[in-house]
Amino acid sequence: MSSARRQRKVYIVDKPFQLGFIKKISILAFIFVVFSLVAFALTYHIYGEVAAPGIDPLYDSSKDIMDALSQQRTAFDILWPVMVVCLCAILLITFMYGVILSHRMAGPLYRLKQELKQLAAGAPGPDIALREGDEFESLYEEVNGVKRQYREMVDCIHRAMNELDDNNPQVARNELASLFPPKDE
Repeated sequence: MSSARRQRKVYIVDKPFQLGFIKKISILAFIFVVFSLVAFALTYHIYGEVAAPGIDPLYDSSKDIMDALSQQRTAFDILWPVMVVCLCAILLITFMYGVILSHRMAGPLYRLKQELKQLAAGAPGPDIALREGDEFESLYEEVNGVKRQYREMVDCIHRAMNELDDNNPQVARNELASLFPPKDE
């Protein structure tokens, strides 16, 4: 397969799975944000207003500017905008990470569903390959093993049918018997 064919084009391929996964990660991030805000509020409540000294300019350009610059600002006044911006960034990054991570899981699961439908319809097709970075490698290996066994069984049945057409029932029986292990009695 060419690498161009295996590029991710659509990131939401299994909406119910991916949106549920993103929702769970976003809820976790939201809990973190709420916890951070509660911790910030408790710190403010316990320690109260901590004043930071204002800027004392050397040059007095006007009385209004001088009064505005010399006012005391509290830690809460200084930190709350920074805290809000940081927490919004955390939520955004968490959402984007959720989309990418869910695609690495939903893409392979979607492909496995399609392959299993094809197998159930009697067309096993070639082995399936993962894209780089996708999850569920061991599951893909197992499905590929099942597909190989299925192809071998179908080939064995075809050989047995050909032997029956050639009037070799014993050879056909042996071919079919090789499909099933002997029963322990």
